[in-house]
Amino acid sequence: MRIVFYTLGCKANRADTREYKRALLQRGHSEVLRGEPADAVVLNSCCVTHTAESKTRKAARALRRQYPRALLAVCGCMPAYKDAPRPPEADVYIGGADSEARARLIDALEGPEGRSAEPRAPGKPLRERARAYLKIQDGCAAGCAYCVIPLTRGRPRRLREEDIAERARELVSEGCREIVLTGMEISSLGADLTRLLTRLPPVRLRLGSLDPADVTREMADGFARVAGLCPHFHLSLQSGCDATLRRMKRRYDTARYGEAVALLRERFRECAVTTDIMAGFPGETEEDFAQTAEFMEKMRFARAHIFPYSPRPGTAAASMPGQVSAAAKKARCAKAEETARAAAREYRAAHIGKTLNVLFEADGKGRAENYLRVRASSAAATRNSLWVVAITGCEGEELTGEPLREI
Repeated sequence: MRIVFYTLGCKANRADTREYKRALLQRGHSEVLRGEPADAVVLNSCCVTHTAESKTRKAARALRRQYPRALLAVCGCMPAYKDAPRPPEADVYIGGADSEARARLIDALEGPEGRSAEPRAPGKPLRERARAYLKIQDGCAAGCAYCVIPLTRGRPRRLREEDIAERARELVSEGCREIVLTGMEISSLGADLTRLLTRLPPVRLRLGSLDPADVTREMADGFARVAGLCPHFHLSLQSGCDATLRRMKRRYDTARYGEAVALLRERFRECAVTTDIMAGFPGETEEDFAQTAEFMEKMRFARAHIFPYSPRPGTAAASMPGQVSAAAKKARCAKAEETARAAAREYRAAHIGKTLNVLFEADGKGRAENYLRVRASSAAATRNSLWVVAITGCEGEELTGEPLREI
């Protein structure tokens, strides 16, 4: 069976899609690019916000139009969230991302509905990406007032270190040069996270989102001892106002967040700190939001993802008083975007005249260890090659540079 895989949402979703793909290819199915003839489409969904849910529904409609005769399997978070109505285009609707969900997907594709021939020898995937996502933990029990992740992914659970190390070795053997460790709350592993990092193959390693409440001096010291760990740390902020953070039921205040950032910057000079900002949480006033904008300026983020609050049924925030108007949320998002862009420009400009290690994910285009985009005109900067690059300028959101030597 020829299968198109389409993923929306977070890095953990990307890792989950990889596991769907791996399980199906092992049974003789083949991956094809979108636009090529296909017998089935696997859409890994997201519903963390109204916008994400809307994107999933839009994708389902577009894929059904493009593949009217293919079996369309919608998997992941949307089917697991009971308050999200099923897209009418879906032939198969499977929630979860564990081995049971993968088994149900295989049954659906190979059963009567799947119209599949008998599984053959393992199928060949498309050429491997330079960067791969590896989930090391799933589920969350933080209980944030706005979040549906506990409803879609369940209680916290971690993968066995032996299994993670084995999967990492497989990824390296398939040609990956960088592995991104992801999950819902990977920093909850504490000292175990540093130990795990030391057990992985000697490739470039990048961490997914960290909870600032978990970032201690011991954790930062441990990270600094790991060869190959990228100096890029994503610490979700959500709000720079302590009153709003309390209503959100976050586990830190701005002082604790600032301490976490300072600890990482002490160990990794010029590291990239990126974040998420939610505008218009219930009860947020203009003064509260002004505190957020001020705190963003203080933190000097390398990049910030800005999004408006959207109520999700089943969460505490959905019924909170003081719901903010759509117009106010839009205006606050625009202000936060302006603040974020200014800080990002400053961070990029600070690297002109320096050298960065760049992994090229396509010919001439790659990401530095701090996740900045870099473009090089040299023909030597081919896909999946790693170079020391002299940064010579900045055009838009990309740095430009000349490759000096391959690593």
